[in-house]
Amino acid sequence: MIFVLKAIASAVSIGSGFRGGLFFASLFMGALLGKAFAIPADALMAGSLTPTIFAVVGMSSLAVAMIGGPMTMTFLALEITGDFPIAILVLAAVISSSVVVRTTFGYSFATWRFHLRGESIRSAHDIGWIRNLTVDKLMRPDVRDCKEFVP
Repeated sequence: MIFVLKAIASAVSIGSGFRGGLFFASLFMGALLGKAFAIPADALMAGSLTPTIFAVVGMSSLAVAMIGGPMTMTFLALEITGDFPIAILVLAAVISSSVVVRTTFGYSFATWRFHLRGESIRSAHDIGWIRNLTVDKLMRPDVRDCKEFVP
């Protein structure tokens, strides 16, 4: 019930043009899905993994599907848990999530939002324009020199 309500609230927030509602919502909803998955998985695996581990794996996997950045989510999970075996499990899950999303959809949900704004970004390789952006191009030529104001 909480998952459905949070998904509706995030959809309304994003659909009405508000910023936000994507990153932390994906973390929260992924943790809920992981915890929900822990209930039947516990019966099958006889308690080898705790529901908290499932929550961290679910949180990371859904966030990668929504935002991208498998390594970022792996390091976030490592920072949260401080446990390398869990981080390796998270790494396997986020790579799987990223491959499934890229294969079926082509890019993450966040990248899709860039496409709605008219940007043609598919991956990090398409952001070459940032390399060409220099301070000289950002500066205004009509600003007076500071030396005029020094007594």
